[in-house]
Parts: sequence; C-alpha cells; structure tokens
Amino acid sequence: MDCEQIVKELRALAGTKDRTRQNQLGIKPTTTEHLGITIPNLRELAGQLRQQAADSHEVALQLWEQPILEARFVASMAADPDRMTVKLMNRWVKDFDSWALCDQTCNNLFVYTSDAWSRPTAWAPKSSEYIRRAGFVMISCLAVHDKRAANEKFVEFFPIIRKYATDDRNFVKKAVNWSIRGIGKRNYALNQIAIMLAEELLEFDSKTANWIARDALSELRNPRIQKRLKN
Repeated sequence: MDCEQIVKELRALAGTKDRTRQNQLGIKPTTTEHLGITIPNLRELAGQLRQQAADSHEVALQLWEQPILEARFVASMAADPDRMTVKLMNRWVKDFDSWALCDQTCNNLFVYTSDAWSRPTAWAPKSSEYIRRAGFVMISCLAVHDKRAANEKFVEFFPIIRKYATDDRNFVKKAVNWSIRGIGKRNYALNQIAIMLAEELLEFDSKTANWIARDALSELRNPRIQKRLKN
C-alpha cells in the first residue's frame, strides 16, 4: 500500500454529508482540500497502511505532503513517533490550517514523541493561531497520555498559560481553557492548583481570561470530578 493508493481510497470515501457536518463543527481548512471522511474510517485506513506498507512511516511522510486534509489525518495516525524529529514536527505544525488537524496530529502522534514535553513552551509563543493552539493542545494531551509525569512538570506550564490567557482568538482561548481543565482533572493535587490558577485568571482585566477561568472552574469544581479525584 503506497501513497497513491491511500489517496485513491480517500477520494472513494469522500462524502458531502460528512463534509457539511464537519464544516458546522468549524472544520474549514484554508490551504488543503476537504473531502469529508469520518475519523473512524480514517483510523481504519491508517491501520491497513501500518499492516500492509513496507514502511508505513515513509508513506505517512508522503501523505503529509498531499494538499488534502484527510491525507494528513492518516499521516498523523500512521507515522512512527520514534522517527519524528523536532525539525519535522516544527515543519508539520506550520501546515496546520484547522483546529481538527492540529488536535489530531498532537493527539495521534506528537504527544508520543521524545520531544513532546518541549513543544508547549516552543509553540505557545508563536503568533500563528494554530501553532499557538498546538502548544496548549500538547499540554492537554500530555495530561491524558503521560501517566507517569510528575505534577511539577505541569505546573511549569503555568507561566505560558498566564501569558497567553488574554489571546482572544477562538482556537487559542479554547485550547488554553482545555489545558487548564486537562491538568486539573489529572489528580486531586493538580486539581486544587489548577483551580487556584483559574481563580487568578478571574482577576485579570481581560474578558478572554475571565471566560477561560469561569469555564474551567465550572468543570474542575464539579462534584463528580471532585469525588473521582478524591477517591
């Protein structure tokens, strides 16, 4: 199975109905073709690629170069995280043209790389909406996937959370909010620290920071969340 075959399969799976539904969710890529294929179908195709290709990582690299959103989704699902370099990750992140591609690539691939922990502080300062989003999405992904990480490693991200909590761009502020909630749902100690951070953001003279804080607090203080973390 090669890149050409995957692209052919993708075009066969394309659907106007799914594309319209995804557009309604804000998936509107600006530089890539949007075919409209569900994530389960893409995961199935990526699984076939990993099983059948002689070097699925190499095919994934070729797929990323295709100006098709779903080809890049499959690339993020089939690439080998152990063979991803910082240089390559930095190049891919510049291609993000939708929140969906950003989130899928971080969650499927980047979070499993050896350089995952360095990416939030590297990407958050970038001015690009999707690169900055990627920095905070990485925090959320690490909170879920890196089960052994010490609490202190997440607290080290608080300075960039504070610094960019006033960025009112939709896909940035939602990612900052997500990162606080992700940290705060990891364990009870981090929950209490994340609540303190959110309370601090409530004092900012910024509608965006205040919204981020209120939304995070509503979840982090939820009785069900508190009960789960205390048990």
